[in-house]
Amino acid sequence: LTCHRLIKSMCQIIGITDLYAKVENRTKNYQAIIAGFTRLLREQEDYQALANREKLHVVEFDRNKDNYPFVLASPEDGVTRSVGEEEDLDFNKMHLNYRVWKNDKYTPFYWNTP
Repeated sequence: LTCHRLIKSMCQIIGITDLYAKVENRTKNYQAIIAGFTRLLREQEDYQALANREKLHVVEFDRNKDNYPFVLASPEDGVTRSVGEEEDLDFNKMHLNYRVWKNDKYTPFYWNTP
């Protein structure tokens, strides 16, 4: 476990043994850290639920096996949809419901003054 001490103690109570997490901004706001972590656990989705929701196969390409595709999940009803060319199939974007966090660093006001 490599994370904030509050998240680490929660993971030890729950039984999670392998986790890397980084808390940014205010690390003293313990109530917000707990609320965010429990929300993350509540909204977590497995591969099968993602395959059923998107009607696509979830495939992992293993670098150790020359990028050989390994199917992690398929839709339960067996029907898949066709994918358009403009559709972005990034796993991180699909798994997070297109809510990808951007790390925009704060720039002080005096950097933009002439």
